[in-house]
Formats: sequence, C-alpha cells, structure tokens
Amino acid sequence: MKKMRYHLMLIIGFFLTTVLTGCLCYKPEVRPKTLPNATLGTPYYAKIEVFGGHAN
Repeated sequence: MKKMRYHLMLIIGFFLTTVLTGCLCYKPEVRPKTLPNATLGTPYYAKIEVFGGHAN
C-alpha cells in the first residue's frame, strides 16, 4: 500500500510540475500585422509597436 501511495504522489507531483511550468513560462510572440513584399538582396526592416509592455 505504501508503494502505491508513493507512486501516486510521484505521478501527481510530476503532473503539477509540468502544468505549473507550462503556465508560468508563457512568452508572448511579437509579430507585425502585415509584412511588405520581399525582394532578393535587400535587407528587411520592420517597425513593430508594442503596447502594454516591452519586447526584448
């Protein structure tokens, strides 16, 4: 019975660890709404406005 309880606690702990890590490590993606047509050989520069925070 103690072995079963130990394994159950191990499974619950692993599940909680993965769920909390997934919830707390959210990193938003910053993408422009539209992209200009690209041409070969010229560099691409985009201006992205970020509201309510900052982007690294």
